Amino acid sequence: MTTLSQAALAASMPAAPKFRVLKQVTRSLLKPVENVAVYVTVTSAIKEAPRDEEIKSVRKSKKAPAADAETESKAPPLVMDVTNLETGELQQMIVPAVLETEIKRHYDDDSYVGLSFMLVRLAMVKKAGGHSYSRWSIQEIDPTPVEDETEKAPETAAEKPAKKAK
Repeated sequence: MTTLSQAALAASMPAAPKFRVLKQVTRSLLKPVENVAVYVTVTSAIKEAPRDEEIKSVRKSKKAPAADAETESKAPPLVMDVTNLETGELQQMIVPAVLETEIKRHYDDDSYVGLSFMLVRLAMVKKAGGHSYSRWSIQEIDPTPVEDETEKAPETAAEKPAKKAK
């Protein structure tokens, strides 16, 4: 919700000039919500998230030694760069092990890069031993928008208008 002072401030600011973007350096994180589809085009292979050694050393100096041991043993998360087809935004998505396994099972040698998908994070499954994971629905899609599915659907015999008898 915009307040009056925020609206006045925005009105007083000059319009941002239009420039051509050469490279998007930072990306926001795409976080799929349970049972909500996200539509993406994959723009990079699944890879480990980069770790900045300088940031890591600063964090070490501020943490207790016990926390450092735990942090060191954790592998960095897997990520992939995507284009959000709904917003056009270039984003990064954390790739859980289950999603990685399913994608790599069906697409050899990173052949999923450049393809578009509808991804849905499904309900959590609890395994014996206290472990849990999310299942995923993965559908490869054509990224071309469709205006209205009802217009594209073929008519059935029941929907066709009856011919008048002469």
